[in-house]
Amino acid sequence: METMFYRAVIYTSDIILICGVSDRAARKKLQVLRNQYQKERGQYITIEEFCFATGIPIERVYEHFKAIGERRLPHLNRDENETG
Repeated sequence: METMFYRAVIYTSDIILICGVSDRAARKKLQVLRNQYQKERGQYITIEEFCFATGIPIERVYEHFKAIGERRLPHLNRDENETG
């Protein structure tokens, strides 16, 4: 059976809904996280990085994805797909 996963990155709109903050506060949070993880402007913050830094359980973020109707994507294990 295939494992399913949601997208790998978090956006400002997600932070607004999950944390109940304004757009400006959510953008500032992403900026702070980019600085913390030494990322350039425009580089993504992953769900895992966001959860680790904020202490929000990843299950809560997945609940948010379910609530907004985020589609789950198939994840194919590389070992299963290698022929050889």
